[in-house]
Amino acid sequence: VNGLASLQCLETINLAANKIASVEALQGLAERPSLRSVDVSCNYIEEQDGDAFLDFWGVNLPEVECLYLHHNSCSRCLRDYRRRLVSSLPKLRWIDERPVTAAERVGSEAWAVGGKEAEAEAKRDHYLQEQGAKRRSFE
Repeated sequence: VNGLASLQCLETINLAANKIASVEALQGLAERPSLRSVDVSCNYIEEQDGDAFLDFWGVNLPEVECLYLHHNSCSRCLRDYRRRLVSSLPKLRWIDERPVTAAERVGSEAWAVGGKEAEAEAKRDHYLQEQGAKRRSFE
């Protein structure tokens, strides 16, 4: 992937099913840090590239809101795949075939700082705040 620097208005790119086999092949996406939606699903990015694959997005595309990464072998095997993406991309609203919920965002950000216990506590607090807001709306 290259030659994107001159495409000033480019916000969406679909690279699905292009036989991309490495994170290095995606480096050209960094020429357009303003990309909002990126689809690199159904490619051949391997498990050994997994950490670099996840780190790539937060470093190079901080504005991304929608990522389609499924059906790459590394996305199936990576531990804490969604948590890592959500916690490193503050504007991310959609990963693969599911939205990023407010509870998932709160939990993932807490997990990145304090692990699973912090995640559980943050999700519980978020739930209680939502319930309190609902209760107040009926008063």
